[in-house]
Amino acid sequence: MKDAEERFWIDVAQQLNPGWTIGMGNDGAQVGTMLATHDTCLYLVDTSTLWISAGSTTSAELLRAKRELSKSKLKPGIVAGAAGMAILECGKRHVPMDHRDAQMALTAAACAVTEAATWTAVMDRMGSPAGHWIWLVYKLKSGEPLGRPLFGHNDKRGFMPLENLKQSIGAALNNDIANPGSSVSRQIKAGGGVQLCQQMFEWFPDVLAGVQR
Repeated sequence: MKDAEERFWIDVAQQLNPGWTIGMGNDGAQVGTMLATHDTCLYLVDTSTLWISAGSTTSAELLRAKRELSKSKLKPGIVAGAAGMAILECGKRHVPMDHRDAQMALTAAACAVTEAATWTAVMDRMGSPAGHWIWLVYKLKSGEPLGRPLFGHNDKRGFMPLENLKQSIGAALNNDIANPGSSVSRQIKAGGGVQLCQQMFEWFPDVLAGVQR
């Protein structure tokens, strides 16, 4: 993350101060106990390294992130790009979940989620952002990040098991990569293709069978 972007997200993280409770790593181990008041989980996934981190907060904090982002008057796409770069950097360095950079990545992704069309659809349908949000990041061969959100309803409190997270990622890959007509697939093609780590091919051999390594 560039120095100016890092300073910006430090300021945003300090202003929002959502009090993230850290969740699971890419081995699925629970390393934090989710607070009873937390009804919203956010998972960060870097498909180029399979760095995974997660945090929980309240739906009220996500709504506050939306309001604060609106005040900033940032151009559309800036936040998603910053979140993507932050996640790729964390993945590249394999930073631990309690590292400041991982916390900033969570904050940036939380803001990015609120700008996505999925957010509007969820709010229209449910009236609340409470649930499981995944910010899935592809590293394009151009070097740029491409992030996209996924959402799942929160039937019960707590972080989702790793197997459920894998299922959600697999469903996204099936749409984004295996389906050439999808908007994400077209963006991946425009970026020269996608860089995926070996473990992604091991997790999803059928979906990624035709993808060049």
